Amino acid sequence: MDREYFEKDFDLFINNLFNENKSSLPSDSGNMKNNAYKIKRTKTGWDIYIDDSVAPYAKWLEENPNKKQGFWSDYSKQIIDKIKQKYGGQ
Repeated sequence: MDREYFEKDFDLFINNLFNENKSSLPSDSGNMKNNAYKIKRTKTGWDIYIDDSVAPYAKWLEENPNKKQGFWSDYSKQIIDKIKQKYGGQ
């Protein structure tokens, strides 16, 4: 697989993961899932993140004992595992 093909394939794969995995985010009101969950292409790859200016409570949900504790850590692990599964790696 040459670099150009890999980059196009990876871009498509990441965008698909972004859209497919939205459903695993907490969604009491839908704000985090529908408005704060974002993806951005950078010079070195991709950033998938929760915009804390839109959902400032996301950090609290991640760190405090409640039914959603660890949601972002779990979500990130799912994304990493899917990338490893498709492209190999450890």
